[in-house]
Parts: sequence; structure tokens; C-alpha cells
Amino acid sequence: TLNPNALFVSGGPMVQALADTAGRQLGYEAPITVGVNDPTHARWDLLRGSAIAVFDFTSYDPAAADPVGDAAGSPASMASIARAAAATALAAYECGWALVLGVPMVIVAREGQAVPFDIDVEPVRLAGDASDETRVGLALQAALFGTQRGVSAGALSGTIAGLKHLAAGDSAAARLIDA
Repeated sequence: TLNPNALFVSGGPMVQALADTAGRQLGYEAPITVGVNDPTHARWDLLRGSAIAVFDFTSYDPAAADPVGDAAGSPASMASIARAAAATALAAYECGWALVLGVPMVIVAREGQAVPFDIDVEPVRLAGDASDETRVGLALQAALFGTQRGVSAGALSGTIAGLKHLAAGDSAAARLIDA
């Protein structure tokens, strides 16, 4: 069952904290796991029941996770590469799930940082300052209330007309819809 207030987060503790704080201010909550013993199935169910998802690619470091040349020769090098790639691999895997499910998403990266693959979602760029929380909050709103991929503006006209009809007696809501 979809929880329209559930916010799924895939990533490290810093982005988790930013998303939790920004989400709480907007009325989002963490999704709830119900009776699943397998961690992969549990994460799938959490994402499937969430209205929006955040994916943390701030740990992506191509030099460490995908070195060029013979850097991956020894078992110690392979272990180091696996550690460097683990967080990004998990976020990318779960991001793929969100694409399949059509869950609105926020991609998070640091300012100036590349993301590991092309995706048609512009990342919110963290500057490492007090405004990061606001950046994430704005990105959550844009993801949830913005036009989703593959939807033309004309396809939304029926929805907008319905909203305008429902808000006809509420001038504040009508102004929001017009905006």
C-alpha cells in the first residue's frame, strides 16, 4: 500500500539526516517495514510503498571505485575497490527500482561532483553548508509536484482542470494551482 507521506532514502547518514529533517518539515515520514525477513525484499517493499525517494551519490569517487589500469590486480586492491563502490552500488541499484516503479526521486551529489550514470533527473548539489537542508527540501517538493519524465504539459491539463474545480471556493488554493 502506498503511503503518500512516506519518504524512502538510500544512502549514507549525512544525506539520511538531511532528508529526514527536510522531510519532517514537509510532513513526510519514514516508510514502515511489515513482516519481511529478507533485507532485499524489505527495501523493495519500503520503496514500493513510498511517495518519493532520495538517492545519495555523494560518496561516488570514480578514482577509488573504478580505477583505470591494473589498479585492481591484488586481492587487497579488489577489497578496497569494493568498499569504495559499495554505497554507490546500493544507491544505483535501488534507484533502478525507483525508475521501474515510477517513484518520484531526488538524486543527491556534492557540488562539482559527477554522478555515476546518466539519468534524466538533475541532482540536488550539496555545498556542505547550512543551506543543504533547504536544497533537499526544495528538491523533494520539485520531485513530488513537478512534471514527471515522459509526461507532456498537455497531458496534465485534465488534472489541473480538476484541481481548479475542487479549489473554486478557496482563493489561496486557487492561487497555488495557478502558480
